[in-house]
Amino acid sequence: ERVHQLKIHERNTLITRANYLLDQQQLYRQQVNLQPPSNAQRSENSRDESESTLLAGQLLEHARYALQVDELDTAKNCLQLSQRLDEFGAASALLAEMLEKELLTEKTTQQTASKKEAIIIRDRTRDDKKQTGQLLAETRQALEDNNLHVARAALAKIPSSASKDSEVLALRDNYEQVVKTRVNDLLLKGDKLYRAECAMPGHVVPFPPGAAPRSYRRTPTTRDRRG
Repeated sequence: ERVHQLKIHERNTLITRANYLLDQQQLYRQQVNLQPPSNAQRSENSRDESESTLLAGQLLEHARYALQVDELDTAKNCLQLSQRLDEFGAASALLAEMLEKELLTEKTTQQTASKKEAIIIRDRTRDDKKQTGQLLAETRQALEDNNLHVARAALAKIPSSASKDSEVLALRDNYEQVVKTRVNDLLLKGDKLYRAECAMPGHVVPFPPGAAPRSYRRTPTTRDRRG
């Protein structure tokens, strides 16, 4: 544990120094574009370049250590800094290898997730199909038993994934036709019952004034008009 902490401290120091040298080199390049550097500036930049090469090698070693302890983000950071300090060093090859492994791992993870999702969808489809079959059988039995309430409840439970299935659509149409027929039968029976009651002696038509059907309204006589 102590060795690991010392490694972290040394690595942070190297990273801080590396970022400082990179900033100094950028300032030197900007100065060169404005005016020729002095001998002192050239000497200082030469020392910075030499130190950059040394730092690049040290950061490369820390990147390898980070890979051993599975600290991938730290390893990548060290490799990227090492590559910027010495673009022809070994960091470029190791960084490319690391990125390739990351892409392969990401691809494998996506494939695994896709397979899991496919299994979930397959199982859900199988369960929906089984449930739909049971509910269709329940609906048919309810229609045979002339129990429209149970039939309607069973149809309402059919999974949405099977809502456009030809068998489901056909049974819904059958249910709606049965309901329509039942309603028409009830209306016809009610009408017959009403007419039968109206034909009974002394029966008074139970309609408010002016609301009786035309067939039951009394035609005004001449005496009514005179009055």
